[in-house]
Amino acid sequence: MTAGRRSILDRLRPAIVDRLRLTALRAARWGHARGLGHRPGLRGLAALAKRLLFRGSAARRHARVAVHGLELEVPYNLSGDYLLKDHEPETVALLERALAPGQVFVDVGANIGYLTLLAAARVGPAGRVVAVEPGPDNLHFLRRNLEVNGFANVRVVAAAAGACRTEATLHLSPVSTIHSLHAPAEPGAGSSSIAVAQVRLDELLEAPPDLVKIDVEGAELEVLAGMTGWLEAGAPPALVVEWNPRALRAAGVEPGELPRALERLGYALELLDPVPVRPGSVERALELLAAGGLPAAWYANLHARRASPPA
Repeated sequence: MTAGRRSILDRLRPAIVDRLRLTALRAARWGHARGLGHRPGLRGLAALAKRLLFRGSAARRHARVAVHGLELEVPYNLSGDYLLKDHEPETVALLERALAPGQVFVDVGANIGYLTLLAAARVGPAGRVVAVEPGPDNLHFLRRNLEVNGFANVRVVAAAAGACRTEATLHLSPVSTIHSLHAPAEPGAGSSSIAVAQVRLDELLEAPPDLVKIDVEGAELEVLAGMTGWLEAGAPPALVVEWNPRALRAAGVEPGELPRALERLGYALELLDPVPVRPGSVERALELLAAGGLPAAWYANLHARRASPPA
């Protein structure tokens, strides 16, 4: 091949690869939206889309993805959450409804910053967001995503949230969404761990925020114990709390204790983003859990709004 032909191919290659990426991703999304994601051909297209979208070493591969008008750098093994479907659509819609310019949002278990960034855009320069995240890999992407999107109204707290200020052990997983302060709940999650700082949430802000999201893989009750100053205030925050029975059991907590604890605090509960079964209500979900009628991987987010004084 002549130098001239090689030069032309080198110039064309990025455009060809971009076209292949877009075609594979569109086909994978089409199949996923029609419930065909389990088919071998569609799984292969999804895998191809991922391979084409990511570059660099296996440990550092990521893509920059446009989501809700924001630019997110997403690690390879989380790509399906953002590339092939809407991620937590009901929770995202709740942020749009519940947050207004000038308000304060606390994101506990902020991960790579998806909800942090959406909230930061919603509350605007006059508002504030506190992102609490202990995982070093998540912190890398969280800080990078804040930098890429130019948000200056977010404070990052590199720590775990808990009942007291201390040092805790964070169990790490190859999938950064399931790092946990307790034994890993997911099969094959790995067993490495690191020491991290732990803080009480109610020591981070003098006044209660408007909304708190808690996603901490089974440690939700401990986080609630570290925010009693907010919960006992005259205007306690609304909450979005992940309810993951498998993670709670791994932490030694009976799954029904989390919604019951929120109800004792005077909160009315609504199910958001249940996966993959929609029980319709917390009470129905509790019935199905007791009867073994929910898949092992089932979880949901609980939207908690103060309806009465604590019991």
